Amino acid sequence: KDRRDNANLLSRVFFFWADPLFWIGCRRKLSHCDLRTYPREASAKRLVEEFNRHWQYGLRRRGTAHLSITLIRCLWWGLLIHSALVLIVTAVHVYQAILL
Repeated sequence: KDRRDNANLLSRVFFFWADPLFWIGCRRKLSHCDLRTYPREASAKRLVEEFNRHWQYGLRRRGTAHLSITLIRCLWWGLLIHSALVLIVTAVHVYQAILL
């Protein structure tokens, strides 16, 4: 029996993403151009600029800036999506236990 039949979803997604890179690495030495590029939204320079912009906004508005408020202002979209997914998974677990 093949191990891929028993692999969980996370393993399948990881190897679907990484398998082409492994094959290139088997044939020749990997270079920077073989690796995928990050989107601009994930670059450290952009994230630091956005953090500094929100930090300065907090200083101008209240005279003092709070780290937690600044991080929420910078990352609210990702936090919203992650929280929604956690809520959905939790609801599925609860309703699954009730239905069974």
